[in-house]
Amino acid sequence: RSQDSSLQVIAWNDEPANGESPGDEHTAHSKGVIVYDPHQKNGIYIVHSIPKYPSFGSDGSVNPQIPTAEKKFGQNVLCMSLDANNLDEVASGLEIIGTIIYQNTFSESSLSNLYSFSKG
Repeated sequence: RSQDSSLQVIAWNDEPANGESPGDEHTAHSKGVIVYDPHQKNGIYIVHSIPKYPSFGSDGSVNPQIPTAEKKFGQNVLCMSLDANNLDEVASGLEIIGTIIYQNTFSESSLSNLYSFSKG
């Protein structure tokens, strides 16, 4: 699965796919992904209920397949296409809730809320 290397990704999940410890009472019951395209100045924001999703290859490529064991827990998936300013606004809210970020290739410092969110 090839992926445009310029895409910047932040993924969080209170039950991460990489085997990190699940969240506790101080972290949000939150799962999602932001993918930002710095060339187009837009991206997608996905919020979902699927544990251990998505997984990533060692090269950072995303595996979009939902694990069979997790399909019964995936009650919702919402994907929104947003411009850079709106993605940055979404991140300002995400910063507050205490997420477990398990994949992060975000480096666009001009989007201050997203950049700050990506640093945990």
